[in-house]
Amino acid sequence: MEISNRNVSATTIEIVKHYMELGTSTEKIYVGSMKSLNGNPEIAWALLEDWEPSFFNL
Repeated sequence: MEISNRNVSATTIEIVKHYMELGTSTEKIYVGSMKSLNGNPEIAWALLEDWEPSFFNL
């Protein structure tokens, strides 16, 4: 929570919060899209996955 006392962007604070909630317990990679919701930052997170069929593992 020390990050919230630093002079960092809202994006950085939201990324650190997400990492502390999920990132320490998984090796999965997430991507996020940030927008403003009533003047507050909101990030929609999605799991980064390969949705295309693998042509090299046939």
